[in-house]
Amino acid sequence: MRSLVFACAVLSVWAGCSSPTAVTLDVSVAAGEAPLSSLAVSVFDAHRALTLQRGVDAPKLPGKLTLSPVPAGALRIAFIGDARRFASARVDAVAGKTVTASATLSTMTMDADGDLVPDDIDNCPAAANADQADSDGDGTGDACGGLTNGDLGIPVADLAGADLSQVVATKCPVAGAFCDGFEGGLDTGLWQGQKMDARAHITVDSFHAYRGLNALHIHVDPFTNPPVVYEQIETYENQTSYVDAWSRVYVYVPAASEGFRATMLKMTEGADPYGAIYLGISDGGRFFVSDSASVPSTVKESATAVPTDRWFCLEWHVTSAANDMSSGATQLFVDGMELGDISIGSNLVAYPPFLGLTLSSELDNPPDRLGGVDIWFDEVLVAGTRMGCGG
Repeated sequence: MRSLVFACAVLSVWAGCSSPTAVTLDVSVAAGEAPLSSLAVSVFDAHRALTLQRGVDAPKLPGKLTLSPVPAGALRIAFIGDARRFASARVDAVAGKTVTASATLSTMTMDADGDLVPDDIDNCPAAANADQADSDGDGTGDACGGLTNGDLGIPVADLAGADLSQVVATKCPVAGAFCDGFEGGLDTGLWQGQKMDARAHITVDSFHAYRGLNALHIHVDPFTNPPVVYEQIETYENQTSYVDAWSRVYVYVPAASEGFRATMLKMTEGADPYGAIYLGISDGGRFFVSDSASVPSTVKESATAVPTDRWFCLEWHVTSAANDMSSGATQLFVDGMELGDISIGSNLVAYPPFLGLTLSSELDNPPDRLGGVDIWFDEVLVAGTRMGCGG
């Protein structure tokens, strides 16, 4: 009997994204001091570190650093250079706008407690507290009480190269397409769901994000006996029948989540018999496509392994133009390169038509023991034409 762990989200066909909240800083080294060989950046709000000692490759100063998106409100920014050179800045980020500030690294900037947070922005300068945890937000850190907090991973634009004004931000919205970067969290106006088991979870978090601050995270708890788990987020409003659809999704799969067969993307017919076409990870760690919308069904596995521990770009083209058992096709591109060994060139027929793109971690016959499954999705785009990985 098939044992399933199922968690998915079905996209509607409309979305909106506001302008990002951002901070741009002019960063320099004090006059008479040597160029930097290393640089790291930390960002703090009133309660904790939002990103902690994030390294910058081959910094070239003076230059501009853009943090985007960041939460609106008071922020403290620390720069840590070699030879104990520090700089700091305080800014008030304004929702939907970019504010500017400046910072100059110098050996004269003090860090008395050695926590790599300059004294002038340290909420507890006499006690080391690199995370700047402050549970009540009163401006005095919890270091005296021993509370800690983790790094929430705000993306930091790289200061390397000649052009130092890069912005790491969501590129949604995209004209003429559905696009969701999850920067506003999980929008219940777009997503609806039901949950039947506590072992599968869908959240929006900042642990990994391709662009911006957030990504959709699907997690299945570790188990020793294959459970039957079902969790679904979907909408049946504002439907669009996809006859010729290009889906573009950025995906992150940790290496620790290998050793299972799981569907990542799916398109399903909007009415009985609810046939579907699946794109996923084989139990050998390679891409596969499975088509249950047509008779006979088709299953193909690529020789290409699914990348792990990094973001990769999936472009999935699905055409189902007629119910004549001959038309229809699917193509898969990974980081812009087509995987021709799992293309389906005919007999891909969906009638009724496909009604949406599903994001999932549906496990097919999982092993008796699994250490948990995590998949992140970001910058989900569905359009009638190919949009590419750069947009």
